[in-house]
Amino acid sequence: MLPNGVRDAFTYLGHQSKFDEIIERFRHQCPYAFVDQISSTILEDILNHNIATSEIWPVESFMDSVLCAVYCNKLEEVEDRIDKCKRVL
Repeated sequence: MLPNGVRDAFTYLGHQSKFDEIIERFRHQCPYAFVDQISSTILEDILNHNIATSEIWPVESFMDSVLCAVYCNKLEEVEDRIDKCKRVL
C-alpha cells in the first residue's frame, strides 16, 4: 500500500511495458467504459451499484437515478425511485 491508501502506481515506463495488462485490469474493473453506447439500462446499473456500495450517504446517486428516469421518460419509475430513496435516507 502506497501513501494515501493508493494500491498501485504506474510510471511512464510501466505504462509502456505493461499497457495491455493495465487495460485488461481496467476492463475488469469498469467494463462499461468499453461499450460503444451507454443505454439507460447500463446507466441504471451503474447508479444502482453506486447506491448499493456507497460508504457514505448515496444522495447524489439517488438523485441521478431519479433524474435518469425522468430524462429517459420512465415516469412510472420516478415515484418508485423517490420512495426507495426516502426509505434509505
